[in-house]
Amino acid sequence: MKIAKKHASTLFLVIMVSIMVVVMSIVLGFVNGAYADGFLQVWPRQFLIAFVVAMPAAFVARKLATMAVAKLTE
Repeated sequence: MKIAKKHASTLFLVIMVSIMVVVMSIVLGFVNGAYADGFLQVWPRQFLIAFVVAMPAAFVARKLATMAVAKLTE
């Protein structure tokens, strides 16, 4: 299945956020001792919470970054 090119930037953002959330939730789970408490029981919840926060933040950050770059470049 192919996705229309007009959705490429949104698809890129979703994939990037997903990868970042996986990495960060694993790292933060390790740092906060989730491995001792049964990582596989804790990690899915951590992932979902992080994704719900990161996705809208990434959309807003993309808009702000695009505006900033437009103002700073010719």
